[in-house]
Amino acid sequence: MRYLTSLFFALCTAFAGAAPSVNELSQLFLPAEFGQPKLSPDGKFIAFLARNGDDYSIGLCDLSTGQTDLSKGDGKARPIDFWWKTPRRLLVQVSNNKLNALAYTIFDLDRRTTEDAWHLDRQPGRIFDAQPQDPKHVLMVTSEEIRRINLSNGKAENVDRPPTRTSSWVVDSQGRARAVYQSIFRFGVADLWWRSVIGGEWRHQHFTATDRRFVPQAVDADGLHLWGWEMASGKETVFARFNTQSGERTTKHFPPNLPPTDLLMLGSTRQPVAVAYAQGKDVALFALNASDEAAVSRLQTTFAGFFPIIVDALPDKKTWLVWIGNSRLPGAYFLFNRQTGEASLIAQSHGKNIVEDKLAAADYFTFTARNGGQLTARLWRPPGKSTPPLIVYCPRQLPPSPTADLYQADVQAFVAQGFAVLQVNIRGTDGFGATPTSLGDENWSTNIRDDLEDAANHLANQQIVNPSRVYLYGTWFGGVLALEIATTSTRFAAIATVNIPSKVSRNDLFRYTDDSGLNGMTARLCGWAETNKIARELSPLQQVTELKTPALYLHNEDTLKGQPVQDGREIRSAVKKSSNAQTGLAYSWSDRLKAPSKLAAENAAISLQIGNFFNQFRSPDSTAQTKP
Repeated sequence: MRYLTSLFFALCTAFAGAAPSVNELSQLFLPAEFGQPKLSPDGKFIAFLARNGDDYSIGLCDLSTGQTDLSKGDGKARPIDFWWKTPRRLLVQVSNNKLNALAYTIFDLDRRTTEDAWHLDRQPGRIFDAQPQDPKHVLMVTSEEIRRINLSNGKAENVDRPPTRTSSWVVDSQGRARAVYQSIFRFGVADLWWRSVIGGEWRHQHFTATDRRFVPQAVDADGLHLWGWEMASGKETVFARFNTQSGERTTKHFPPNLPPTDLLMLGSTRQPVAVAYAQGKDVALFALNASDEAAVSRLQTTFAGFFPIIVDALPDKKTWLVWIGNSRLPGAYFLFNRQTGEASLIAQSHGKNIVEDKLAAADYFTFTARNGGQLTARLWRPPGKSTPPLIVYCPRQLPPSPTADLYQADVQAFVAQGFAVLQVNIRGTDGFGATPTSLGDENWSTNIRDDLEDAANHLANQQIVNPSRVYLYGTWFGGVLALEIATTSTRFAAIATVNIPSKVSRNDLFRYTDDSGLNGMTARLCGWAETNKIARELSPLQQVTELKTPALYLHNEDTLKGQPVQDGREIRSAVKKSSNAQTGLAYSWSDRLKAPSKLAAENAAISLQIGNFFNQFRSPDSTAQTKP
């Protein structure tokens, strides 16, 4: 790993000291300088989205020389996505600085000229395959069909139309739909449609709320087999292979206590290669086919301690373009030789102002909950500081995603201020099998509260954090949950929320569901009829009037409903009616789509404001947990 060590030592110091300034913290929130790399069809170049200060452009890296070249923009048009059309032409989607208008243009790398592709502006759907072997057409997908669009005249022709509307597609390397999956919130049912490799006819299977469902993710190169997640009982997540001709499912089992949750595919061909278990202390990779086992094992060994993602494969069939990252590395791209395990650095995603030595690593630990069960969590601690104050994060959705050892700017900003940060895999967290998920269904809000308190108490009892300085933090729906928890808990010295809606409706609950078809919010909240009642009870307007814990409510950008001014004013009005004198309210009605440096500075200021607010409070009784 000498190349990684060299990368870290090459980084420059960005901030130092116990009390960082807004300018110093803002470095953590700046977006990537090297992002979304895509291989050219001939494998000789990598194009990427480049950021230089507040300006965005398309960058080009020559893999034979390592030389990087950036296109020069006029500062008015901002590239936000792109696709290779030929080995020397790019189709680029651009917007203005406010990101409220979209257009397409074709960029010629040799002549340095652009050509308007305005016919695409009027087309519904999104581009999912630019057809680099066909200079005149692209494929676009909607919820109903795949369409081929002529770039010259805008003429569209239907390529594929599945039997049902869907938001989940599996498409082969030729741009043909192989399977679609559709779920229905209200009734907890789902439908799988797949195409037989022989004959090409569509076949169908219906799932009830109690069935073992198969959710397709990818298709093998031969088109015969689908790969996907099978929702099964027990403590394992099942990844299965589905024969599209016979309809037979073959489950692929993994080592005990290592259920995978991530699928690694090759970008241009969309071929499945491996699955990853990333919710434990270390990342474990498992090849899906015997031909890839040695290469996947080398990938895991070479990048031990990091989460690797296979971005694409070069035409030589022995080199992968790989991204890696962890809590202390926002991201870096490598060329990885799958035959030898050797890797060469292309670029780091972020600038040299983010320093590995100043970032906190993620400590993974297990603790015993009050019901006797074993749960897991991750803790980020400021280096060299004993018993720091603790900020406990509320999950932003239900069921929550597993905690991950990945870079999070807001976490590192709190750590830089001297706080430890805790994220808990509460009961019901995805990625731990269906049985652990079901444990969170009954008394779900009480379970969340108990699990967060138990994790914090475990750290306090171990003298890892300050028991009288434990705080609760949540954004968006996580802020709604934080208010729900704080109304029945005295464990937390203060609470802070960012961008919470003033009201919660039944439809809002659906938006905050991680997978609406499998663990829909309606099923978790006692069915469809009960969701209106639950939504009213969760609405912050009711919670803030009952809350006794010191609280800070921040609104700096659009909330779920896109009404920050209205939501903020309604919450402020409700706070005035409460008896809680220790409440902070702050509003910044600025445009969230501002220049990257200004947005980063705003996020840094928010982090400092929360930290300063928390530092005012201590728990009068650090052993207190919940109200009767």
